[in-house]
Amino acid sequence: MKKHNKIFAVAIIILLVLFLVYYHLSYYAALAGIGFPNGRTRDIFQGIDPNGHEYRVILREEDGVGDAFALLTKNSVGIWELSMLNDKKSAYGTVQTAWMDVSGFARYGEADDITHMFEFHEAYAGNNAAAPLENIAGLLPAGMAVELQQAGSAYTLHFVYYGESWPLTETGIMDILAQNGYIDPSLNSSDNTGIAAANNAADG
Repeated sequence: MKKHNKIFAVAIIILLVLFLVYYHLSYYAALAGIGFPNGRTRDIFQGIDPNGHEYRVILREEDGVGDAFALLTKNSVGIWELSMLNDKKSAYGTVQTAWMDVSGFARYGEADDITHMFEFHEAYAGNNAAAPLENIAGLLPAGMAVELQQAGSAYTLHFVYYGESWPLTETGIMDILAQNGYIDPSLNSSDNTGIAAANNAADG
């Protein structure tokens, strides 16, 4: 009987150790399970969802160019799980993702209805910039912020807007950038030479 008790206790300890190891490595295990190897990922955003769970939006990169977004959420046990994966290219040659948080609420008078305020996010990654993107803020709706990283024709854009609804319902952000010459779907090269190619075409 004592021998069986000892075996049971050892088994419990082994399972506990394995759980603790997986608990601490679950973030990397979740990424590896969807083809996001360590060393080729970059955090785009970290936040807390309406349920109080921590989440992260991660970009996978190949030779400095983003090719997929993933959203991982830490569940109630503390294990990271995949909530969303976006690796399909749009008509503009970009990968993109979007998510939303509740940022608060407002009521301007005791008799007024409560207005919920939201935090909207859209993120894009591509390799077809035809010009420096640092001046695109002037093309965006009032109150929209953008975080930009660009290296040659490769770029990552993260847009944030606080309000009752996302302000761009008929025209998308990529439409605006393409119409103003900032991106060119024909420049989906893999060697980050999109801007040089665009300049050479203009000079020719």
